Formats: sequence, C-alpha cells, structure tokens
Amino acid sequence: MIDAALSDGNGDHDTASCARVYQTRAGFPPVDRACISVPDTRRGTFMLYEIISGFYVDYCHRGAHDGLCLQVNFGKEKFFIPQMDLKSTKATLAVIDALDVKIFFRRRCREGLTKHMEQIYLQAEHDNGCLTAINIYKNMPQKRLESEAGQEIREYLTAMSESILLWDLEMQLPKQLGDFLQLDCAPPEILEKVFSAKYDDMSIDEKSYMLDAMRRAEKREANEFSL
Repeated sequence: MIDAALSDGNGDHDTASCARVYQTRAGFPPVDRACISVPDTRRGTFMLYEIISGFYVDYCHRGAHDGLCLQVNFGKEKFFIPQMDLKSTKATLAVIDALDVKIFFRRRCREGLTKHMEQIYLQAEHDNGCLTAINIYKNMPQKRLESEAGQEIREYLTAMSESILLWDLEMQLPKQLGDFLQLDCAPPEILEKVFSAKYDDMSIDEKSYMLDAMRRAEKREANEFSL
C-alpha cells in the first residue's frame, strides 16, 4: 500500500491537486509552509495518509529543495511535515497506517503518531532555518513542552540557534527571526556574536528583535546566577 501510494508518477494524485498551494510562491523569499485541515476520524486518518504521500510525490515532481514545511491540522493537533526522502516518508506512512487497528490498540498507536510527529524534524531534507522544529515547538501545548520530546526539541534549537539566526538575517526574514527569538532558545553568547557580526546589515526591526532577546537572555542568566 505504501509503495503504491508513493509510486504515483502521473501527476493525478488527489492531494497533489488539493495542495497546489505548494507552488503559489512568487519571488523571494519563499513561503515557509502550506496548511491543510482534516478531521481526527478514520476518514481523516486516510486523508492524512494521502496528504503526506501526495506531498512526497509533489516534492519529487517539482524537484524544489526549498525547505517547505506542510502543516496538517489533524483534529485539534497540528502536525508539521518537512520534505523527506523516501525512507522517512515510508516510516511516517507506516505509523499512520498502524492507526487502522482494533479500538483496543488505537490509543497506543495514536500516542505513537504524536511522538513520531514531534520528532519528524530530524528527518527533514533541505530544512533551511530548521523551520519544522521551530513550528513543532511553537505549537506544543505546555504539557508537551515540559515533556522529554519538548526538551529534546529545545536542545536541538539551542544547538542550531546560530545557524538559524544567520539564515533568517541573510535571507531578510524579520518576522521569522522575531518568532524564533521569542522562543528564547539562543544562548546569550550566540546572540551577542551574531549581533556584532551582522549589525551593519540588519534592519531596524531585526536589531530591535535581537536587542530584546539579548535583554531577556541577560535577565535569565542573572536569575540563574542568583539561585
């Protein structure tokens, strides 16, 4: 079933047509994600499967390694699907396919889907700026932020913070820069390093975002030191 879903090379895939928004970008910089909503039902599970397989097929047809992230609102949950290779796409489809089980096992499989989607950023190809991880973290409920998965994403974003900041500044994405800085994942020394290196090239908004983040980082550091 999975191989059949991913081998549709004739361009007639249902979700490829409903997600033409992938190609609606014009000019530069590109749109960071497309969004589709489906219900958290058995029918919705089938739609989620079809959407992800269609996203992969469309990605292959376009040959665009642009780091586009697909947002799927699955009932009350928000899943963020990066561009992935065939192996990772198959693994994701297998997790969704497992939901089609007897009700006794469905809750366990549903939890498995949530955990898989929280770690899917690790499977991203060409994910410039780590958009998938940022989107997942921004949309996690508080309980999940405090979970092991939430802490792992935060550690990942902290480790990647310099690359993310430089990418957003070089690509002139002030809103994206501000959104990332609001997560307070970048260490003070990284903020100061990037601010000094890019000061002459930054817009007023970018400088404002960076200065606010540096002030918050200094305050956090002072509070931790006083404990």
